[in-house]
Amino acid sequence: MSTTCSPIPCSTTRRAIEGNPLFLEQLVAHVRETGLLEPPPTLRALLAARLDRLGPGERGVLERAAVVGREFAAADVAELLDAAAAPTARAHLDVLVRRGFLLVATDVDFRFRHGLIHDAVYRGAPKERRADWHERLADHLDRRREPDELVGFHLERAYLLQAELGADDRRLRQLATDAGTRLGSAGMLVWKRNDVHATVGLLERATSLLPADSSLARELTCELGLAFLAGGEAKRATDALAFGARSASSVGDAHVELRARMELAFVHLLENTGTSGQELLDITQSAIPTFEALKDDRALGRAWLLSGYVQGGSHLRCKAWEESSERALESYRRAGLPVATCLGQLSQALYQGPTPASEAAARCARLLAEETVGPAGEANVLVFLGGLVAMRGRLDEGRDLVARAREIFDALGQMGLAAALCGEVGPAIEVLAGDWQAAELALLESCELLERARLNITFATRAGELAAAIYAQGRYGEADTWLRAAEGAASKDDLDARLASQPVRAKLLAREGDHDRAVQVARDTVLVAQGTDALNKRARVLLAYADVLRLSGHEDEATESTEEARRCYEQKENVAAIAQMAAFVS
Repeated sequence: MSTTCSPIPCSTTRRAIEGNPLFLEQLVAHVRETGLLEPPPTLRALLAARLDRLGPGERGVLERAAVVGREFAAADVAELLDAAAAPTARAHLDVLVRRGFLLVATDVDFRFRHGLIHDAVYRGAPKERRADWHERLADHLDRRREPDELVGFHLERAYLLQAELGADDRRLRQLATDAGTRLGSAGMLVWKRNDVHATVGLLERATSLLPADSSLARELTCELGLAFLAGGEAKRATDALAFGARSASSVGDAHVELRARMELAFVHLLENTGTSGQELLDITQSAIPTFEALKDDRALGRAWLLSGYVQGGSHLRCKAWEESSERALESYRRAGLPVATCLGQLSQALYQGPTPASEAAARCARLLAEETVGPAGEANVLVFLGGLVAMRGRLDEGRDLVARAREIFDALGQMGLAAALCGEVGPAIEVLAGDWQAAELALLESCELLERARLNITFATRAGELAAAIYAQGRYGEADTWLRAAEGAASKDDLDARLASQPVRAKLLAREGDHDRAVQVARDTVLVAQGTDALNKRARVLLAYADVLRLSGHEDEATESTEEARRCYEQKENVAAIAQMAAFVS
Protein backbone atom coordinates (compact mmCIF):
# COMPACT_ATOMS: atom_id res chain seq x y z
CA MET A 1 0.00 0.00 0.00
CA SER A 2 1.43 3.38 -0.93
CA THR A 3 0.97 6.46 1.17
CA THR A 4 1.58 10.13 0.63
CA CYS A 5 3.01 12.14 3.52
CA SER A 6 1.87 15.70 3.98
CA PRO A 7 4.84 18.11 3.58
CA ILE A 8 3.38 20.38 6.27
CA PRO A 9 2.96 18.83 9.75
CA CYS A 10 -0.14 19.69 11.74
CA SER A 11 0.10 22.51 14.32
CA THR A 12 0.42 20.08 17.27
CA THR A 13 3.29 18.28 15.59
CA ARG A 14 4.95 21.56 14.57
CA ARG A 15 5.00 22.64 18.22
CA ALA A 16 6.58 19.33 19.24
CA ILE A 17 9.23 19.52 16.51
CA GLU A 18 10.37 23.08 17.11
CA GLY A 19 13.91 23.17 18.52
CA ASN A 20 14.11 19.36 18.88
CA PRO A 21 16.32 17.59 16.30
CA LEU A 22 15.81 14.25 18.07
CA PHE A 23 12.05 14.55 17.61
CA LEU A 24 12.52 15.22 13.91
CA GLU A 25 14.80 12.18 13.54
CA GLN A 26 12.33 9.93 15.31
CA LEU A 27 9.42 11.41 13.36
CA VAL A 28 11.07 10.55 10.04
CA ALA A 29 11.81 7.00 11.25
CA HIS A 30 8.23 6.63 12.52
CA VAL A 31 6.71 7.69 9.19
CA ARG A 32 9.03 5.37 7.27
CA GLU A 33 8.05 2.45 9.51
CA THR A 34 4.29 3.09 9.64
CA GLY A 35 3.33 5.33 6.74
CA LEU A 36 1.10 7.28 9.14
CA LEU A 37 0.32 10.86 8.19
CA GLU A 38 -0.23 12.01 11.79
CA PRO A 39 2.51 10.93 14.21
CA PRO A 40 2.05 10.96 18.01
CA PRO A 41 2.24 14.54 19.33
CA THR A 42 5.03 14.07 21.94
CA LEU A 43 8.55 12.70 21.79
CA ARG A 44 7.85 10.27 24.63
CA ALA A 45 4.83 8.84 22.83
CA LEU A 46 6.77 8.70 19.57
CA LEU A 47 9.61 6.74 21.14
CA ALA A 48 7.18 4.42 22.92
CA ALA A 49 5.40 3.69 19.66
CA ARG A 50 8.65 2.87 17.89
CA LEU A 51 9.77 0.60 20.73
CA ASP A 52 6.45 -1.25 20.67
CA ARG A 53 7.06 -2.17 17.04
CA LEU A 54 10.35 -3.91 17.80
CA GLY A 55 10.44 -7.66 17.76
CA PRO A 56 10.88 -9.45 21.13
CA GLY A 57 14.53 -10.28 20.41
CA GLU A 58 15.48 -6.72 19.50
CA ARG A 59 13.44 -5.25 22.35
CA GLY A 60 15.04 -7.62 24.88
CA VAL A 61 18.55 -6.79 23.70
CA LEU A 62 17.84 -3.03 23.72
CA GLU A 63 16.40 -3.13 27.26
CA ARG A 64 19.40 -5.03 28.58
CA ALA A 65 21.70 -2.57 26.82
CA ALA A 66 19.91 0.28 28.59
CA VAL A 67 20.65 -1.38 31.94
CA VAL A 68 24.34 -1.61 31.09
CA GLY A 69 24.47 2.11 30.32
CA ARG A 70 24.29 4.69 27.57
CA GLU A 71 27.58 3.31 26.24
CA PHE A 72 28.13 -0.43 26.34
CA ALA A 73 29.97 -3.48 25.06
CA ALA A 74 28.10 -6.19 23.21
CA ALA A 75 29.60 -8.81 25.54
CA ASP A 76 28.00 -7.17 28.59
CA VAL A 77 24.59 -7.25 26.92
CA ALA A 78 25.07 -10.89 25.95
CA GLU A 79 25.90 -11.69 29.58
CA LEU A 80 22.35 -10.64 30.57
CA LEU A 81 20.67 -12.86 27.95
CA ASP A 82 19.79 -16.50 28.38
CA ALA A 83 22.57 -18.78 27.20
CA ALA A 84 20.64 -19.82 24.10
CA ALA A 85 19.95 -16.21 23.06
CA ALA A 86 23.39 -14.75 23.86
CA PRO A 87 24.91 -15.56 20.42
CA THR A 88 22.20 -13.45 18.73
CA ALA A 89 23.04 -10.27 20.64
CA ARG A 90 25.43 -8.81 18.06
CA ALA A 91 23.00 -9.34 15.16
CA HIS A 92 20.18 -7.65 17.03
CA LEU A 93 22.44 -4.73 17.95
CA ASP A 94 23.38 -4.23 14.29
CA VAL A 95 19.67 -4.08 13.40
CA LEU A 96 19.08 -1.51 16.15
CA VAL A 97 21.87 0.62 14.67
CA ARG A 98 20.18 0.54 11.26
CA ARG A 99 16.85 1.50 12.86
CA GLY A 100 18.39 4.57 14.50
CA PHE A 101 18.27 3.55 18.17
CA LEU A 102 22.02 2.99 18.53
CA LEU A 103 25.30 4.22 17.10
CA VAL A 104 28.52 2.29 16.53
CA ALA A 105 31.21 3.80 18.78
CA THR A 106 34.98 3.78 18.57
CA ASP A 107 35.88 3.67 22.27
CA VAL A 108 33.14 1.12 23.10
CA ASP A 109 31.09 -1.16 20.88
CA PHE A 110 27.86 0.86 20.87
CA ARG A 111 26.12 3.87 22.37
CA PHE A 112 22.52 5.01 22.43
CA ARG A 113 21.84 7.62 19.80
CA HIS A 114 20.52 10.04 22.41
CA GLY A 115 20.14 10.12 26.19
CA LEU A 116 16.36 10.43 25.85
CA ILE A 117 16.22 7.21 23.84
CA HIS A 118 18.25 5.48 26.55
CA ASP A 119 15.92 6.79 29.26
CA ALA A 120 12.79 5.76 27.35
CA VAL A 121 14.08 2.22 26.83
CA TYR A 122 15.25 1.89 30.44
CA ARG A 123 11.99 3.12 31.96
CA GLY A 124 9.97 1.01 29.56
CA ALA A 125 11.45 -2.26 30.88
CA PRO A 126 9.65 -3.87 33.87
CA LYS A 127 11.22 -3.04 37.25
CA GLU A 128 11.55 -6.70 38.23
CA ARG A 129 13.65 -7.41 35.17
CA ARG A 130 15.77 -4.29 35.57
CA ALA A 131 16.49 -5.15 39.21
CA ASP A 132 17.56 -8.67 38.25
CA TRP A 133 19.69 -7.48 35.35
CA HIS A 134 21.46 -4.84 37.45
CA GLU A 135 22.36 -7.44 40.07
CA ARG A 136 23.51 -9.97 37.49
CA LEU A 137 25.57 -7.31 35.76
CA ALA A 138 27.19 -6.31 39.07
CA ASP A 139 28.26 -9.93 39.61
CA HIS A 140 29.61 -10.10 36.06
CA LEU A 141 31.56 -6.85 36.47
CA ASP A 142 32.90 -8.00 39.84
CA ARG A 143 34.21 -11.23 38.31
CA ARG A 144 35.93 -9.07 35.70
CA ARG A 145 37.44 -6.94 38.51
CA GLU A 146 35.85 -3.74 37.25
CA PRO A 147 36.03 -0.63 39.53
CA ASP A 148 34.02 -0.60 42.75
CA GLU A 149 32.18 2.53 41.62
CA LEU A 150 30.71 0.71 38.62
CA VAL A 151 29.84 -2.46 40.56
CA GLY A 152 28.38 -0.35 43.36
CA PHE A 153 26.25 1.65 40.93
CA HIS A 154 24.52 -1.46 39.60
CA LEU A 155 24.02 -2.88 43.10
CA GLU A 156 22.57 0.46 44.16
CA ARG A 157 20.14 0.45 41.23
CA ALA A 158 19.11 -3.11 42.07
CA TYR A 159 18.48 -2.10 45.69
CA LEU A 160 16.40 0.97 44.77
CA LEU A 161 14.27 -1.02 42.35
CA GLN A 162 13.76 -3.87 44.82
CA ALA A 163 12.77 -1.33 47.48
CA GLU A 164 10.12 0.08 45.13
CA LEU A 165 8.89 -3.46 44.51
CA GLY A 166 8.60 -4.15 48.26
CA ALA A 167 11.21 -6.89 48.56
CA ASP A 168 11.70 -8.45 51.99
CA ASP A 169 13.90 -6.64 54.53
CA ARG A 170 16.64 -9.27 54.62
CA ARG A 171 17.07 -9.08 50.86
CA LEU A 172 17.09 -5.28 50.88
CA ARG A 173 19.59 -5.08 53.74
CA GLN A 174 22.05 -7.34 51.93
CA LEU A 175 21.78 -5.39 48.67
CA ALA A 176 22.15 -2.06 50.49
CA THR A 177 25.18 -3.32 52.42
CA ASP A 178 26.86 -4.64 49.28
CA ALA A 179 26.15 -1.45 47.35
CA GLY A 180 27.21 0.84 50.20
CA THR A 181 30.43 -1.08 50.76
CA ARG A 182 31.41 -0.81 47.10
CA LEU A 183 30.49 2.88 46.84
CA GLY A 184 32.32 3.60 50.09
CA SER A 185 35.45 1.92 48.73
CA ALA A 186 35.14 3.95 45.53
CA GLY A 187 34.64 7.12 47.57
CA MET A 188 37.78 6.54 49.61
CA LEU A 189 39.72 5.90 46.40
CA VAL A 190 38.75 9.26 44.88
CA TRP A 191 39.26 10.91 48.32
CA LYS A 192 42.87 9.71 48.09
CA ARG A 193 43.06 11.60 44.79
CA ASN A 194 41.60 14.67 46.54
CA ASP A 195 38.62 14.84 44.18
CA VAL A 196 36.25 16.52 46.64
CA HIS A 197 33.10 16.59 44.49
CA ALA A 198 33.34 12.92 43.58
CA THR A 199 34.15 11.97 47.18
CA VAL A 200 31.10 13.76 48.56
CA GLY A 201 28.81 12.18 45.97
CA LEU A 202 30.05 8.64 46.53
CA LEU A 203 30.24 8.81 50.33
CA GLU A 204 26.78 10.36 50.61
CA ARG A 205 25.38 7.49 48.58
CA ALA A 206 27.37 4.91 50.55
CA THR A 207 26.34 6.18 53.99
CA SER A 208 22.70 6.42 52.95
CA LEU A 209 22.75 2.75 51.91
CA LEU A 210 24.75 1.16 54.71
CA PRO A 211 22.79 0.01 57.78
CA ALA A 212 22.74 2.46 60.69
CA ASP A 213 24.57 -0.04 62.92
CA SER A 214 27.41 -0.51 60.42
CA SER A 215 30.88 0.38 61.68
CA LEU A 216 31.86 1.15 58.09
CA ALA A 217 29.04 3.70 57.87
CA ARG A 218 30.34 5.47 60.97
CA GLU A 219 33.90 5.58 59.63
CA LEU A 220 32.74 6.85 56.23
CA THR A 221 30.60 9.52 57.90
CA CYS A 222 33.76 10.99 59.46
CA GLU A 223 35.41 11.08 56.05
CA LEU A 224 32.29 12.61 54.50
CA GLY A 225 32.44 15.39 57.09
CA LEU A 226 36.03 16.17 56.11
CA ALA A 227 35.12 16.12 52.42
CA PHE A 228 32.34 18.64 53.09
CA LEU A 229 34.84 20.81 54.93
CA ALA A 230 37.38 20.61 52.10
CA GLY A 231 34.64 21.75 49.74
CA GLY A 232 33.93 24.80 51.90
CA GLU A 233 30.68 23.46 53.41
CA ALA A 234 31.30 23.79 57.14
CA LYS A 235 27.61 23.44 58.11
CA ARG A 236 27.25 20.11 56.31
CA ALA A 237 30.58 18.99 57.81
CA THR A 238 29.24 19.78 61.29
CA ASP A 239 26.01 17.87 60.67
CA ALA A 240 27.82 14.80 59.32
CA LEU A 241 30.38 14.64 62.12
CA ALA A 242 27.78 15.23 64.85
CA PHE A 243 25.70 12.39 63.40
CA GLY A 244 28.77 10.16 63.28
CA ALA A 245 29.60 10.90 66.91
CA ARG A 246 26.02 10.17 68.04
CA SER A 247 25.88 6.94 66.05
CA ALA A 248 29.18 5.73 67.47
CA SER A 249 28.15 6.64 71.00
CA SER A 250 24.83 4.81 70.69
CA VAL A 251 26.59 1.49 69.99
CA GLY A 252 29.60 2.00 72.25
CA ASP A 253 32.10 2.50 69.41
CA ALA A 254 34.58 4.57 71.44
CA HIS A 255 37.19 4.54 68.69
CA VAL A 256 35.05 6.19 65.99
CA GLU A 257 33.33 8.41 68.55
CA LEU A 258 36.72 9.85 69.60
CA ARG A 259 37.65 10.43 65.96
CA ALA A 260 34.31 12.10 65.18
CA ARG A 261 34.41 14.33 68.26
CA MET A 262 37.97 15.38 67.49
CA GLU A 263 37.03 16.34 63.94
CA LEU A 264 33.86 18.05 65.16
CA ALA A 265 35.88 20.14 67.62
CA PHE A 266 38.07 21.21 64.71
CA VAL A 267 35.09 22.36 62.65
CA HIS A 268 33.68 24.18 65.68
CA LEU A 269 37.00 25.95 66.07
CA LEU A 270 36.98 26.98 62.41
CA GLU A 271 33.43 28.28 62.79
CA ASN A 272 34.15 29.81 66.22
CA THR A 273 31.09 28.07 67.66
CA GLY A 274 32.18 27.08 71.14
CA THR A 275 35.56 25.36 70.89
CA SER A 276 38.83 27.13 71.70
CA GLY A 277 42.17 26.23 70.21
CA GLN A 278 43.38 24.96 73.59
CA GLU A 279 40.36 22.67 73.91
CA LEU A 280 41.05 21.12 70.51
CA LEU A 281 44.73 20.79 71.42
CA ASP A 282 43.79 18.96 74.63
CA ILE A 283 41.50 16.58 72.70
CA THR A 284 44.11 15.76 70.07
CA GLN A 285 46.94 15.24 72.53
CA SER A 286 44.82 12.89 74.63
CA ALA A 287 43.68 11.04 71.50
CA ILE A 288 47.17 10.44 70.09
CA PRO A 289 48.09 7.61 72.53
CA THR A 290 44.73 5.93 71.88
CA PHE A 291 45.14 5.99 68.12
CA GLU A 292 48.75 4.83 68.45
CA ALA A 293 47.65 1.83 70.55
CA LEU A 294 44.93 0.99 68.00
CA LYS A 295 47.45 1.38 65.15
CA ASP A 296 44.95 3.65 63.39
CA ASP A 297 47.38 5.68 61.31
CA ARG A 298 44.59 7.60 59.56
CA ALA A 299 43.16 8.92 62.83
CA LEU A 300 46.65 9.33 64.31
CA GLY A 301 47.75 11.42 61.35
CA ARG A 302 44.66 13.61 61.71
CA ALA A 303 45.36 14.07 65.43
CA TRP A 304 48.91 15.22 64.71
CA LEU A 305 47.67 17.54 61.97
CA LEU A 306 45.04 19.16 64.17
CA SER A 307 47.49 19.47 67.05
CA GLY A 308 49.92 21.24 64.75
CA TYR A 309 47.19 23.45 63.34
CA VAL A 310 46.37 24.82 66.78
CA GLN A 311 50.00 25.20 67.80
CA GLY A 312 50.87 27.04 64.60
CA GLY A 313 47.69 28.38 63.05
CA SER A 314 46.25 29.77 66.28
CA HIS A 315 49.10 30.00 68.80
CA LEU A 316 51.83 30.78 66.24
CA ARG A 317 54.34 28.27 67.61
CA CYS A 318 55.45 27.45 64.11
CA LYS A 319 58.41 25.19 64.90
CA ALA A 320 56.08 22.96 66.92
CA TRP A 321 53.67 23.12 63.95
CA GLU A 322 56.43 21.95 61.65
CA GLU A 323 57.28 19.03 63.94
CA SER A 324 53.63 17.94 64.28
CA SER A 325 53.22 18.09 60.50
CA GLU A 326 56.25 15.84 60.09
CA ARG A 327 54.70 13.31 62.49
CA ALA A 328 51.43 13.47 60.60
CA LEU A 329 53.30 12.90 57.35
CA GLU A 330 54.86 9.73 58.78
CA SER A 331 51.45 8.38 59.83
CA TYR A 332 49.86 9.14 56.47
CA ARG A 333 52.66 7.43 54.60
CA ARG A 334 52.42 4.32 56.78
CA ALA A 335 48.69 4.19 56.04
CA GLY A 336 49.25 4.65 52.30
CA LEU A 337 47.16 7.83 52.36
CA PRO A 338 47.59 10.93 50.17
CA VAL A 339 49.83 13.39 51.95
CA ALA A 340 48.50 16.64 50.48
CA THR A 341 47.17 18.05 53.76
CA CYS A 342 50.37 17.16 55.62
CA LEU A 343 52.44 18.85 52.94
CA GLY A 344 50.25 21.93 53.13
CA GLN A 345 50.57 22.21 56.90
CA LEU A 346 54.33 21.64 56.74
CA SER A 347 54.76 24.24 53.99
CA GLN A 348 52.65 26.76 55.89
CA ALA A 349 54.75 26.25 59.02
CA LEU A 350 57.90 26.82 56.96
CA TYR A 351 56.35 29.94 55.41
CA GLN A 352 55.22 31.52 58.67
CA GLY A 353 57.89 30.26 61.05
CA PRO A 354 61.54 31.05 61.85
CA THR A 355 63.11 29.01 59.03
CA PRO A 356 64.92 31.44 56.67
CA ALA A 357 63.05 31.96 53.40
CA SER A 358 65.78 30.47 51.21
CA GLU A 359 65.98 27.32 53.31
CA ALA A 360 62.19 27.05 53.55
CA ALA A 361 61.83 27.49 49.76
CA ALA A 362 64.43 24.79 49.14
CA ARG A 363 62.53 22.41 51.43
CA CYS A 364 59.26 23.16 49.59
CA ALA A 365 61.00 22.48 46.26
CA ARG A 366 62.15 19.09 47.57
CA LEU A 367 58.60 18.29 48.69
CA LEU A 368 57.32 19.08 45.19
CA ALA A 369 59.89 16.74 43.67
CA GLU A 370 58.53 13.73 45.56
CA GLU A 371 56.60 11.23 43.44
CA THR A 372 53.70 10.97 45.89
CA VAL A 373 52.90 14.68 46.03
CA GLY A 374 49.84 14.55 43.71
CA PRO A 375 47.87 17.55 42.37
CA ALA A 376 46.41 18.61 45.74
CA GLY A 377 49.78 18.31 47.45
CA GLU A 378 51.34 20.31 44.64
CA ALA A 379 48.81 23.12 45.17
CA ASN A 380 49.31 23.08 48.94
CA VAL A 381 53.06 23.47 48.56
CA LEU A 382 53.05 25.84 45.57
CA VAL A 383 51.03 28.51 47.34
CA PHE A 384 53.56 28.82 50.16
CA LEU A 385 56.54 28.45 47.86
CA GLY A 386 55.09 31.44 46.03
CA GLY A 387 55.09 33.43 49.24
CA LEU A 388 58.65 32.42 50.07
CA VAL A 389 60.14 33.34 46.69
CA ALA A 390 58.27 36.66 46.88
CA MET A 391 60.01 37.34 50.20
CA ARG A 392 63.30 36.89 48.37
CA GLY A 393 62.26 39.68 45.99
CA ARG A 394 60.90 37.59 43.07
CA LEU A 395 57.37 38.98 43.26
CA ASP A 396 56.12 38.03 39.79
CA GLU A 397 57.34 34.45 40.22
CA GLY A 398 55.55 34.32 43.57
CA ARG A 399 52.31 35.57 41.99
CA ASP A 400 52.56 32.93 39.25
CA LEU A 401 53.03 30.12 41.76
CA VAL A 402 50.00 31.23 43.79
CA ALA A 403 47.93 31.48 40.60
CA ARG A 404 48.93 27.92 39.63
CA ALA A 405 47.92 26.70 43.08
CA ARG A 406 44.57 28.47 42.78
CA GLU A 407 43.86 26.79 39.43
CA ILE A 408 44.51 23.36 40.94
CA PHE A 409 42.35 24.05 44.00
CA ASP A 410 39.50 25.20 41.76
CA ALA A 411 39.82 22.12 39.53
CA LEU A 412 39.70 19.85 42.59
CA GLY A 413 36.69 21.65 44.06
CA GLN A 414 38.65 22.70 47.14
CA MET A 415 37.12 26.14 47.46
CA GLY A 416 37.71 26.35 51.20
CA LEU A 417 41.44 25.77 50.78
CA ALA A 418 41.65 28.22 47.90
CA ALA A 419 40.03 30.92 50.04
CA ALA A 420 42.12 30.13 53.13
CA LEU A 421 45.57 29.54 51.62
CA CYS A 422 45.66 31.58 48.42
CA GLY A 423 43.75 34.25 50.33
CA GLU A 424 46.62 34.38 52.81
CA VAL A 425 49.63 34.39 50.51
CA GLY A 426 48.31 36.27 47.48
CA PRO A 427 47.50 39.49 49.38
CA ALA A 428 50.76 39.22 51.35
CA ILE A 429 52.69 39.34 48.07
CA GLU A 430 50.81 42.49 47.05
CA VAL A 431 51.72 44.06 50.40
CA LEU A 432 55.36 43.23 49.71
CA ALA A 433 54.93 44.97 46.35
CA GLY A 434 53.48 48.02 48.10
CA ASP A 435 50.21 47.64 46.17
CA TRP A 436 47.66 48.07 48.97
CA GLN A 437 44.75 48.34 46.55
CA ALA A 438 45.53 44.94 44.99
CA ALA A 439 45.98 43.47 48.47
CA GLU A 440 42.60 44.88 49.50
CA LEU A 441 40.80 43.35 46.50
CA ALA A 442 42.37 39.93 47.10
CA LEU A 443 41.57 40.05 50.82
CA LEU A 444 38.01 41.14 50.14
CA GLU A 445 37.47 38.14 47.84
CA SER A 446 38.98 35.81 50.43
CA CYS A 447 36.82 37.24 53.23
CA GLU A 448 33.66 36.81 51.17
CA LEU A 449 34.47 33.17 50.40
CA LEU A 450 35.46 32.40 54.00
CA GLU A 451 32.34 34.03 55.39
CA ARG A 452 30.16 32.08 52.95
CA ALA A 453 31.90 28.86 53.98
CA ARG A 454 31.52 29.77 57.69
CA LEU A 455 35.28 29.43 58.28
CA ASN A 456 35.15 32.11 60.95
CA ILE A 457 38.55 31.55 62.54
CA THR A 458 40.33 32.13 59.23
CA PHE A 459 37.92 34.95 58.36
CA ALA A 460 38.90 36.74 61.60
CA THR A 461 42.56 36.88 60.53
CA ARG A 462 41.83 37.82 56.91
CA ALA A 463 39.37 40.54 57.99
CA GLY A 464 42.02 42.00 60.30
CA GLU A 465 44.49 42.02 57.41
CA LEU A 466 41.86 43.66 55.20
CA ALA A 467 41.38 46.35 57.83
CA ALA A 468 45.15 46.95 57.74
CA ALA A 469 45.14 47.25 53.94
CA ILE A 470 42.26 49.74 54.04
CA TYR A 471 43.92 51.70 56.86
CA ALA A 472 47.11 51.97 54.77
CA GLN A 473 45.03 53.73 52.10
CA GLY A 474 43.73 56.29 54.59
CA ARG A 475 40.10 55.06 54.82
CA TYR A 476 40.01 54.88 58.59
CA GLY A 477 36.25 54.57 59.11
CA GLU A 478 36.02 51.66 56.68
CA ALA A 479 39.03 50.06 58.34
CA ASP A 480 37.22 50.25 61.67
CA THR A 481 34.17 48.50 60.20
CA TRP A 482 36.26 45.53 59.04
CA LEU A 483 38.16 45.56 62.29
CA ARG A 484 34.94 45.10 64.23
CA ALA A 485 34.01 42.20 61.97
CA ALA A 486 37.40 40.60 62.65
CA GLU A 487 37.14 41.09 66.39
CA GLY A 488 33.65 39.60 66.43
CA ALA A 489 34.74 36.48 64.56
CA ALA A 490 37.94 35.73 66.49
CA SER A 491 38.06 32.98 69.10
CA LYS A 492 39.37 33.88 72.52
CA ASP A 493 42.82 32.27 72.18
CA ASP A 494 43.47 32.89 68.48
CA LEU A 495 46.76 34.78 68.52
CA ASP A 496 46.92 34.89 64.73
CA ALA A 497 43.68 36.90 64.55
CA ARG A 498 44.78 39.07 67.44
CA LEU A 499 48.09 39.97 65.82
CA ALA A 500 46.24 40.88 62.63
CA SER A 501 43.63 43.10 64.31
CA GLN A 502 45.11 44.73 67.40
CA PRO A 503 47.84 46.72 65.63
CA VAL A 504 45.16 48.35 63.46
CA ARG A 505 43.05 49.05 66.53
CA ALA A 506 46.03 50.72 68.21
CA LYS A 507 46.73 52.92 65.18
CA LEU A 508 43.09 53.99 64.95
CA LEU A 509 43.10 54.91 68.65
CA ALA A 510 46.24 56.97 68.12
CA ARG A 511 44.65 58.84 65.22
CA GLU A 512 41.63 59.54 67.40
CA GLY A 513 43.97 61.14 69.96
CA ASP A 514 43.69 58.39 72.59
CA HIS A 515 47.48 58.01 72.72
CA ASP A 516 47.85 56.36 76.12
CA ARG A 517 45.39 53.59 75.26
CA ALA A 518 46.86 53.25 71.78
CA VAL A 519 50.37 52.74 73.12
CA GLN A 520 49.11 50.24 75.70
CA VAL A 521 47.23 48.17 73.10
CA ALA A 522 50.22 48.22 70.74
CA ARG A 523 52.69 47.33 73.51
CA ASP A 524 50.51 44.45 74.73
CA THR A 525 50.33 43.12 71.18
CA VAL A 526 54.13 43.28 70.89
CA LEU A 527 54.43 41.19 74.07
CA VAL A 528 52.06 38.60 72.63
CA ALA A 529 54.00 38.51 69.36
CA GLN A 530 57.31 38.03 71.16
CA GLY A 531 55.96 34.76 72.56
CA THR A 532 55.62 33.41 69.02
CA ASP A 533 58.15 32.42 66.37
CA ALA A 534 56.18 33.79 63.41
CA LEU A 535 58.86 36.25 62.34
CA ASN A 536 56.95 38.18 59.66
CA LYS A 537 53.98 38.69 61.95
CA ARG A 538 56.27 39.83 64.78
CA ALA A 539 57.88 42.34 62.43
CA ARG A 540 54.51 43.74 61.32
CA VAL A 541 53.40 44.14 64.92
CA LEU A 542 56.63 45.97 65.74
CA LEU A 543 56.18 48.31 62.77
CA ALA A 544 52.63 49.07 63.87
CA TYR A 545 53.93 49.80 67.37
CA ALA A 546 56.47 52.17 65.84
CA ASP A 547 53.67 53.90 63.92
CA VAL A 548 51.66 54.35 67.14
CA LEU A 549 54.71 55.68 68.97
CA ARG A 550 55.34 58.25 66.24
CA LEU A 551 51.71 59.37 66.28
CA SER A 552 52.07 59.73 70.07
CA GLY A 553 55.30 61.73 69.87
CA HIS A 554 57.78 59.02 70.96
CA GLU A 555 60.16 59.15 68.01
CA ASP A 556 63.17 57.50 69.68
CA GLU A 557 61.18 54.48 70.83
CA ALA A 558 59.62 54.27 67.37
CA THR A 559 63.05 54.04 65.77
CA GLU A 560 64.05 51.27 68.15
CA SER A 561 60.90 49.28 67.37
CA THR A 562 61.49 49.75 63.63
CA GLU A 563 65.01 48.39 63.92
CA GLU A 564 63.77 45.37 65.85
CA ALA A 565 61.27 44.72 63.04
CA ARG A 566 64.10 44.93 60.53
CA ARG A 567 66.04 42.28 62.47
CA CYS A 568 63.03 39.93 62.33
CA TYR A 569 62.80 40.39 58.57
CA GLU A 570 66.53 39.84 58.20
CA GLN A 571 66.31 36.62 60.21
CA LYS A 572 63.50 35.45 57.91
CA GLU A 573 65.45 36.67 54.85
CA ASN A 574 62.44 38.74 53.80
CA VAL A 575 64.26 41.04 51.39
CA ALA A 576 61.06 42.41 49.86
CA ALA A 577 59.65 43.41 53.26
CA ILE A 578 62.83 45.25 54.18
CA ALA A 579 62.55 47.17 50.92
CA GLN A 580 58.95 48.10 51.77
CA MET A 581 59.50 49.13 55.37
CA ALA A 582 58.98 52.77 54.52
CA ALA A 583 55.44 51.93 53.42
CA PHE A 584 54.74 50.23 56.75
CA VAL A 585 56.04 53.19 58.75
CA SER A 586 54.21 55.91 56.81
